Amino acid sequence: MNLQHLRYFLVLADLEHYTDAAKRLHITQPTLSHAIATLEEEVQVPLFKKQGRNIILTNQGREFYATVQSSLAVLDKGIEHLQKKHSNKPIINLTLLRVLGRKAVPNLVRKFMEAFPETNSRFDFHNDSGMSTDMVEGVLNDRYDLAFCSKIENYPTISFIPIFAQDMVLIVPKKHPLIDQENVTISDTLPYPQVWFSPRSGMRPLIEQIYSKEKERPQIAFEVSEDETVAGLVSQGFGLALMPKLDFLNSLEDIEIIELDDLKKARIYYAVYRNNKPLSQDLSNFIDFIAARTELSDII
Repeated sequence: MNLQHLRYFLVLADLEHYTDAAKRLHITQPTLSHAIATLEEEVQVPLFKKQGRNIILTNQGREFYATVQSSLAVLDKGIEHLQKKHSNKPIINLTLLRVLGRKAVPNLVRKFMEAFPETNSRFDFHNDSGMSTDMVEGVLNDRYDLAFCSKIENYPTISFIPIFAQDMVLIVPKKHPLIDQENVTISDTLPYPQVWFSPRSGMRPLIEQIYSKEKERPQIAFEVSEDETVAGLVSQGFGLALMPKLDFLNSLEDIEIIELDDLKKARIYYAVYRNNKPLSQDLSNFIDFIAARTELSDII
């Protein structure tokens, strides 16, 4: 069975359109049609059926999709492991928050490679659990050489270099009383229930710090870990929330975004590494390159 045909099958199943799939795969539509016909002949069941101008998976096709997807994942992981094990290039393992993976950290690595073309190491990117605490623990336990995340206190053998900045905003449900108020302040949020990030989140210390200056303690209705869940609870009227200014917020119809002057560039992200162990030359150069930056970069 042709592995390339199996990969074609997955793309076609996802897009449900021969022309779009062929374009995505950079092959002709007849080539794709022949590959799928060959595959159906080999498995001896129909994998797709027409639905209007598109196609969809048959019941057998859905079952086969799960098998192919899991099998190729195992194969790809095995190949990656083999390549890493026998590669002569040393690896710098990075872990980072997802919001930093779209542009901020890849752009930083690119600029470093341009500044240090003699670098012999290969960079591997990981997302871990998405929690800053887990990333810092991963650096502490040598799973990662460097992390890009929030600052977590009480780690004396871990150094934190501030490197990226992001605006925070106040989000409220539609028709909330604060929408019509000019110059909203943090104090103005105190009378209303709030959705906070959980204690394990890297956002929690920052929000605690923001409200530490207030005379009253906010009423916390929910504590959750993920940005999307915070926004979802706000959209359903469970409270208001302070959170990073993320693009996906603009797509939510049931919330309003209020910008506060006090929250401009309030969210700081750090480069994190162990300061009590020898560093490879490439890693040392990368950390020095990061530390030499005198201004915080926007993450967008």
